Amino acid sequence: MMALTADGQVEPQLVAARDARYGVSSSEKQSQRQHLTYPNRIDPGADHWQGGEAWQLNLEKVPVKK
Repeated sequence: MMALTADGQVEPQLVAARDARYGVSSSEKQSQRQHLTYPNRIDPGADHWQGGEAWQLNLEKVPVKK
């Protein structure tokens, strides 16, 4: 799972289709958020999907002890 955090990370026609489907305006939401400030530094563990190492959990079915 990832979040879109910058312009150009998704095809504009997909955004337009999503906006129409859910009755929202991405450009209006973007203008409403212009006052927000963001940190200058990205946490080093935030973008594992781009490369490096990440944690993986393996689920295993086991009997429950009574």
